[in-house]
This record gives sequence, C-alpha cells and structure tokens, in this order.
Amino acid sequence: MVSIQKPIKLDSESSIEIKNPPLSTSEQLYGVVLNINPKPAAGIICALPSLAFYPYDCAEQTFNKIFAYALAIKLTKSDPGIQPSKKTNQSEKHQEMSEVLPYELSEQTMRWLRLNNFTTIQQSKLNKLLDTVSGKKEIEKYIGVLVQMQNSDGGICWFNGGKSNPFISNYLLAGFGKLFAD
Repeated sequence: MVSIQKPIKLDSESSIEIKNPPLSTSEQLYGVVLNINPKPAAGIICALPSLAFYPYDCAEQTFNKIFAYALAIKLTKSDPGIQPSKKTNQSEKHQEMSEVLPYELSEQTMRWLRLNNFTTIQQSKLNKLLDTVSGKKEIEKYIGVLVQMQNSDGGICWFNGGKSNPFISNYLLAGFGKLFAD
C-alpha cells in the first residue's frame, strides 16, 4: 500500500477541491484521509502526551516528562483556547463505558472501536497534561526523581543506582538550559 501525503494551507477565504490521485491500472484507491491542524502548535500539543506518559523511568524519559509538562504550561498560558474543558468530556464517558465493556475486549471484537478508544485515551491524557496545577506538581515530582539519580560526582545515571553517564548528564543540562532560556 502506498501513501501519498499532500500538505495544504488554507486561510478563511480559500477553498480547495480534493481529487483522487492518479493510479495505475493495477492499483486501487483504499481511502482518503484529511487531517486538519488549525494552529501550528497543534502538532506540538498532540505530541506532548507521548513524552509525558512514556512508561519508562530512565533519566532521559524523566526529563522528557518535565519538558512536556513545562511546554504544556507555557502553551496554556500563551493561548487560553488550549485549556481543557471543565465540563464532562469524552474521556469521562469512556471511563463509564469501560466499566461495562472492557477496553481490550471491545477492540478485539469490534475493530472499529480501536480508533475511537485511542482518540479518547489520547484526549484524556492531553486534558491531564494541560491541567497547569497538576502539571506543576508533576514537574516537582520528576525533578525529585532526577535529583535522586544524581551521583556524588555530580553526574546523572541512566537508571537509578547506575554509574554517571556523560551523555545523559549533558543531555539534561542542555535540556534544562532550553527550558530556562525563555
């Protein structure tokens, strides 16, 4: 299967007609997908949950969690439209549904739910990430984790209890420098 991507920028006065791409006689059109990113920051915002909720706790990923929360706080302060909604959202509805129909079973038996479940879970993670009060607490928690990873020689190890690693120590110094540059 071949995927053809074509970025298009539109303003409020523009319109566009999307036509099927030219295909050879041996090819069939499988589908057309349209992704809309209304703001340039949307791509960044959508990537933040993968940084903030990565399952491993090495020094690199711990810093990336700090970076994601700090960037989310900065974006939320600069653009009030990014703030999560306070009213009941899809993630709360998904939690109610998952009590009745297990998440794993629903995806196995009804494959079309996979996209809906993924989108709902991502939205829930994004709402948690954009909550500035809990975000500041998470940053403090992860800074504490990094402090515990610092060895007596001042270096940071990849995993707690390991030897200091110059690469990860420099990575963290450069990363904190970027965070505090603004």
